[in-house]
Amino acid sequence: MARLAARRATTEQIQVLDQIAARPTRSPEETLVQDLDFYFELARATENVVFLLLLNPVRATVGRFKGFFADFNPAKEEVSAHHQQII
Repeated sequence: MARLAARRATTEQIQVLDQIAARPTRSPEETLVQDLDFYFELARATENVVFLLLLNPVRATVGRFKGFFADFNPAKEEVSAHHQQII
């Protein structure tokens, strides 16, 4: 997904990814939401509707039960480093 986004992303889409990656988080739940938002925008940047169709139900389910899923998400430093590597 990142490879395809790298080929197709507009400057504005990259700026949105930067903004999401720079968004401060104060809890594991906020870090999880940030991670979901990042990957959703990355999927949009691919211009491939299949990625969005796959991510939408995952995003909705994880968002609904974020208290549970936050325990499985990496620490915010690791998430942040990963986002920067992708950007």
